Amino acid sequence: MIKEFNEVIKSRKILLAFFDVLFLILPGVAMIFIFKRDLFTELDWLKLTLLSASIVAPLAFVNALLISSSENINLKEKDGFFQALSESLIVTGVALYTIPLVGYLFNAPLKSGLIVAAIYEAGFSARIIIKDEIKRRRERKSRS
Repeated sequence: MIKEFNEVIKSRKILLAFFDVLFLILPGVAMIFIFKRDLFTELDWLKLTLLSASIVAPLAFVNALLISSSENINLKEKDGFFQALSESLIVTGVALYTIPLVGYLFNAPLKSGLIVAAIYEAGFSARIIIKDEIKRRRERKSRS
């Protein structure tokens, strides 16, 4: 999967950068629109964009570190950070879109959406940690 993603990155960097910006901003905009509609109408577009990005960015950064360590992506390489960030924004976007989806579909409060997103994120993190541990054990067995 990573090799195919590397080829996509090399051939379509501008398109990926566009989608990265969308995944950085739109989940936050959706959460503000569903749960704080008055704030959504009061803020101008620049403040709304910055607030939305500040909601998504911390989790995307953590996911980028998890993905880079799991997939052995060197963040110091030319496209290493971009690759890890692109993958993490997709994962983070999906996780954070569940918050307004739960709020909209079930008329649930923000807390319920946050619980669903936390469960999703915990599952994603656990999957990466377990995958790394299995990989390390296989490497140890192959050496001995």
